[in-house]
Order: sequence, then structure tokens, then C-alpha cells
Amino acid sequence: MHLLIPQIEASLRHVFQQAGVITSTLESDGTQKERDINALLWLPEMEKIFGPNVTFDLRGILIERFRYNMRNESAHGLMPEGAFYQHGAVYLWWLAIRLCWLGFKILQDQSNPE
Repeated sequence: MHLLIPQIEASLRHVFQQAGVITSTLESDGTQKERDINALLWLPEMEKIFGPNVTFDLRGILIERFRYNMRNESAHGLMPEGAFYQHGAVYLWWLAIRLCWLGFKILQDQSNPE
């Protein structure tokens, strides 16, 4: 989980950038800051690109306090050992594999127009 969660965040950022969505902010002092996953999952384009079901699942597993909140617990060292075996962790792995497969299918369909 400690490797999967940051990879999901990086993958979301990559998909957004490929769709032309700006994933960073420009601060008043001129520095550029990348939006974290909390901000990315609430972008209006999230549902347009991934659909409402995937958006709901990722929010619930990764950032919502009323569910698993895995991203925040993992990043801040608050995740107990047993959390890696709970239902949310298994579902997140399944969801990540599904998203990889869907991305592969989209690329395959684009390269083989019929």
C-alpha cells in the first residue's frame, strides 16, 4: 500500500495532464506547487474522465475520513499493520489493476481503428 498509493496519485496526475488539465497552482510568490491527491480527486474533470463510480471509490478509500482514509493515514504514519489486509486495501488493488487494464484497452483501441 505504501507504494501503490503514491503511484495512483502520480498516475492520476499523468492522466489529467494528458487530458489538458492543469495539475499545479501558481503561488503569489511565483513558485509552482503540484496539487496533492486531495485536490486532484475533487477537480470537476475527475468525474468526466474516470466516471462517478471510480471517483467515489477513490475518494472513499484514499481521502475520506468517514471511510478508510488510506492516503492520509499512510502518509502520516498512522496506518496500523492490519490495515494493509482490510477490505479497502484489497479493493484498492483491484481498482488499480482495473484502471491499468482500461488504460491498456483504450490505447489498444486507438492504435487499431477498425
